[in-house]
Amino acid sequence: MSALPPTAIPPHDLDAERAVLGLVLIDAEVRPRVIALQPADFYLEGHRLIYGAMRRLDDRNEPIDPITLAAELRRAGDFECVGGELTLALLMEQASIAVYFDAYVDLIRNAAMKRNLIQVVTRAQQDAYGGVSAGDLLRSAKDGLDRLEADRLGPEMWPDPEAIASDLAPVPTFDRRLLPAALVDWASDIAARAQCPLDYVAVGAIVSLAAVVGRKCGIRPKRHDDWTVVPNLWGMVVGRPGVLKSPALAEAMRPLRRLITDAQELHEQERAKYRATLAEQKAQREVLEAKLKKAVKKGADVEQIKAELVDLKEDDPPVERRYATNDTTIEKLGELLNENPNGLMVYRDELTGFLATMDRQGHESDRAFYLEAWNGTDAFTYDRIGRGTLHIRAACVSILGSIQPGPLTAYLCEAFGGGRDDGFIQRFQLAVYPDTAQEWTNVDRWPNSEAKTRAFAVFKALDAPLDAQALGMTQEESEATIPYLRFCADAQEFFDGWRADLEARLRSDNDHPVIVSHLAKFRSLMPSLALIFHLVDVAGCNDAPDVARVSLHSTRCAAAWCDFLEAHARRIYQSVTAHTDTSARLLSTKIRTGKTPEIFTLRAVLRKGWAGLTVGDDVLRGLDLLEELQWVRREEIRPVVGRPTVHYHVNPKARGAA
Repeated sequence: MSALPPTAIPPHDLDAERAVLGLVLIDAEVRPRVIALQPADFYLEGHRLIYGAMRRLDDRNEPIDPITLAAELRRAGDFECVGGELTLALLMEQASIAVYFDAYVDLIRNAAMKRNLIQVVTRAQQDAYGGVSAGDLLRSAKDGLDRLEADRLGPEMWPDPEAIASDLAPVPTFDRRLLPAALVDWASDIAARAQCPLDYVAVGAIVSLAAVVGRKCGIRPKRHDDWTVVPNLWGMVVGRPGVLKSPALAEAMRPLRRLITDAQELHEQERAKYRATLAEQKAQREVLEAKLKKAVKKGADVEQIKAELVDLKEDDPPVERRYATNDTTIEKLGELLNENPNGLMVYRDELTGFLATMDRQGHESDRAFYLEAWNGTDAFTYDRIGRGTLHIRAACVSILGSIQPGPLTAYLCEAFGGGRDDGFIQRFQLAVYPDTAQEWTNVDRWPNSEAKTRAFAVFKALDAPLDAQALGMTQEESEATIPYLRFCADAQEFFDGWRADLEARLRSDNDHPVIVSHLAKFRSLMPSLALIFHLVDVAGCNDAPDVARVSLHSTRCAAAWCDFLEAHARRIYQSVTAHTDTSARLLSTKIRTGKTPEIFTLRAVLRKGWAGLTVGDDVLRGLDLLEELQWVRREEIRPVVGRPTVHYHVNPKARGAA
């Protein structure tokens, strides 16, 4: 057996390579066959770069000519590497006639196949000398030869890529008994007529109620401690497009919008009265000023007139009672909060834009403000050049909105993968991602007016100043202290046991840190819900034996909500807690849409900075799953000197796969 000479050059055919590249440049007839080769089939690195640029233009359905090719090479930073305009001109000069295109392609593929075969054999030789077992050596060599055979025969030798499992964590069906009796028929009627999940309506209604109650009444969950919880809640409904998220929230917010409309009408009436009073005061001032002029001219005593002018003060303009806003800066929101110390709701139909705003340059302080305003108990001060200093005496902001699973997954992967977890997303305690009903029924009936009237009455009753004496609220001497209720004896015992179980779970290592962080916010969620349910029962004239204490029924209902919401949290955070499936799914989308080349490396993926694909270990596990599902094939390139490099070959059938 003769050995290869040390100076042996791997098989190649530069004339065929130049001919193919030149033909693609000058003859549009061969463009449909540009996919016949892979960039790695070319021997010269410059030819690989040129052909790769041609493939990218073809993938985008853009023309392939000297101008577009030069622009694409410049965009990739490869124009000078391939030799610039001179190389492109030489390629066009050396182009043959199109009839020989397939023959040239065969020559290139044949030479590439030989080089790859040499690589497989060389690797087997290195492994043999390196002490690899005979069994592993045979398997490795067979895998390499199988890949070469598949490449030789083309895409038809690749198996169809298998679907990536997208099973979501299970969530329970919403039990209507979770809602207070005064709201259940109204909310159920909305969900039935709209054929949307009751979860959406329930979350919208509860967050709206929380915005109405605001800082009027808090709860002190411990028997003696002064830890006070304001029932301020953030809600988020998750669902794909078309599942009626927005209509469900709009209907759930109608009682709140009624209050908003009433407040606007009242404000207009007060403004009309203010304008009339202002005109009267202006006239009085003009009369006094005229009297003053006459007195000065006559040399008479003017002290009495001056005193009357000083006492004549203009009334302050009326302040509109605000409940909600859709889009505002934190500076303006601070001014609104000072005018409405009970708190405000920020409603965003699509939370994607709101979350993106938190990460934009120049909005770094927005995030800190909302984190503080979630508690609803603290003051907040900001200093701005131009605006000066603003002291917000009561920063209490609730948030409600909807979001689609795709943008939410990208946000979660970016937030938790990029080390930016500050507990912001976990503050959306009322977050639901329900299953979509497979069956649809056409429900066409009048709304349940009795249930609607009852629900609206509850909102109106809770919007009025709460009677501290009738409700048994405790108001301490300090005006800054929020009036509060405590649990009744049975409810207190129940809460203490529930809290002990929660704290034990939070201190164990049985859950993902993201889940633990979310569940930690349930410390305030449970008493907040219990207080809201209690107030609704009292306002709805339901049985509340001791209105001065939060009832056991309301407390049990709040605990049931926590169990329900925990299941939804596990589904929502699944993209973070199940790294492998998520990375594989995100990467498969890039492969399917042609964002990756036919051959790529892990490093190339990470350098793209794609959302959810920035952590090396997660992407690597995703690639392992994609290889198992036949989306890619892994090839380890072992040079004679240096570290091995892993290349991933894309299954041609994965392009455009469903």
